[in-house]
Amino acid sequence: IISSAGILSGIAFDAKREHIYVVDSEKGVFKYDRDGTNEVLVIPKTEDISTIAVDSNGAIYWANYVGDKVMKLSMNATSSIIIAGGNGKGNGTNQFWNPYGILVDRLGTLYITDTMNSRIVRVPSDGGAPTIITGEQGQLRYPVNVTFDRAGNLD
Repeated sequence: IISSAGILSGIAFDAKREHIYVVDSEKGVFKYDRDGTNEVLVIPKTEDISTIAVDSNGAIYWANYVGDKVMKLSMNATSSIIIAGGNGKGNGTNQFWNPYGILVDRLGTLYITDTMNSRIVRVPSDGGAPTIITGEQGQLRYPVNVTFDRAGNLD
């Protein structure tokens, strides 16, 4: 179905499951119809993108693991913005060290695995201050992804 892909590192669906978003580490982020047709490049390879998430409004979020930041591209926007991090590599509440996994819930809250800091960070949908929700006490070791279980709990 997706024949032009190079090295795939992430995949996400929109809220209505009408489109598939695929991260190709060599080329950027592509959007496809659910059946794998109509390839559209939505984010060119200008970022080091590990994983992506799409919220209910069609905004795309991605973790830039080299730039230690999380980016957002709103639907119909022509440029992206930094939503969290981007303040240099570190362990402050608005700093990351190789963020990798990213997840968005139905309310638009982001959950980010801050891999080298061994923690998970929550960023509210309004772009407010990030909160470390686990990992400060050594509970995690280099997390790379986060998911929800069927009940909506972080897994």
